[in-house]
Amino acid sequence: MATSENRSSEIEIFRLIIKNGVRFSAGFLEIFENDIHLEFGIAHPPDFRPKGVFALINHGEAPAEEIWKNPCIDGVRISMHWKQLNREKDEYNWNKLDRMFAKADTFGKRIHLVVIPGFESPKWVLDEVDTMSFRRNFPGDPKKTEPLPIPWRAKYLNRRFAFVDTLGKRYGSRPELSLIAITGPNSQNGEVVLPRHSSDIAKWRMILGGGGNWEEEFKDKMLEAYEETIDRFRNAFAAKDQKYFSMQIVRHALPIERTNQQTQNSYQESLKQCAYRNLGKYFVLMNGGLEGKPVHPPGEIEPNPQWAKALKWSVQSDDVVVGYQTRIGGRLYPPGADESKQRQTFEYTIRNGIGYGGDFIEIYDNDIKKEYLQDWIAYASIFLGGQLSEKEVERKCECLKSVKFRIPSLQKIDN
Repeated sequence: MATSENRSSEIEIFRLIIKNGVRFSAGFLEIFENDIHLEFGIAHPPDFRPKGVFALINHGEAPAEEIWKNPCIDGVRISMHWKQLNREKDEYNWNKLDRMFAKADTFGKRIHLVVIPGFESPKWVLDEVDTMSFRRNFPGDPKKTEPLPIPWRAKYLNRRFAFVDTLGKRYGSRPELSLIAITGPNSQNGEVVLPRHSSDIAKWRMILGGGGNWEEEFKDKMLEAYEETIDRFRNAFAAKDQKYFSMQIVRHALPIERTNQQTQNSYQESLKQCAYRNLGKYFVLMNGGLEGKPVHPPGEIEPNPQWAKALKWSVQSDDVVVGYQTRIGGRLYPPGADESKQRQTFEYTIRNGIGYGGDFIEIYDNDIKKEYLQDWIAYASIFLGGQLSEKEVERKCECLKSVKFRIPSLQKIDN
């Protein structure tokens, strides 16, 4: 029987072999089945750091039973509308969210929680705060406008913060909660984004007085609002357990004229610095739109600039967690793609997520349900899973039967 000291040596040697295979750009690594079942790590205290593969669930919906039962799914991204949870002032409905936390406990999954504000604020909030009618970026009728709270004003933020405090009291100590999205001064979903059609930009300019320096003033107000929001989330959740906090900063996060790229870039960089300054290693930089363009090996196709920024940021601040979201199926695959083409596209998607410094990947649940993608889902789960027990590896390897343990290696892109 191997001693714990011998087992630790075996694990370290195995890790070095894998690293060398990746470093020297092997096309694939053939690993003996006995080594596949090596215990990659030993028991540790609870670690809430997000890792592996998360199922990305549609807004307001619960994961299907097969998602919970899939051994290669490490967590679920659950998003709820604020108005679903807090329809009336001082009244809360946690039933649906409670059931999902109970499921996560039963099946050993982590939760990435997103509570969407902005357009999805409760009616009682919209009635009490300053609003302006804007168009949603997506989805919906592009001509239809809806009331949106002015995101930096105290009336709105104070009501949002009271909700965040209540949310933290209920779920902040739950071991299933891995990370929570910092939301508040945004309009929809979990992204740092506001309405940005040309007509919307004109409205933002009007709200800010229309002066010659309105874009810089806009940037400063939003940065101040986010700093307050980050601080409130940190106090509501990290005071109990060291949870992680995600921000997804899109390319045109600040709705100003696209010719003013200097202010746009400054805003995005300042947001990341603000989050890192306040959260440190518990800051998770999310990136959407992960796709299967074959950028491995480097040079075949120009890399996505947002991914390159994420990789650069993760290298500069190596304790920052980087997460990726795949594109939704209708945008991820070429039109009319059959199973074979979808598999190839999905393979490159996984390669890109890992190659660009991802610590975990969120995949839409419709793709997770596809049998012919299970081997690549398993591969991502094992590769990004961190320290896994022998039992965990065995369960995940059940999904790898179709590739007979021929696990592709990846080359990290340097930018």
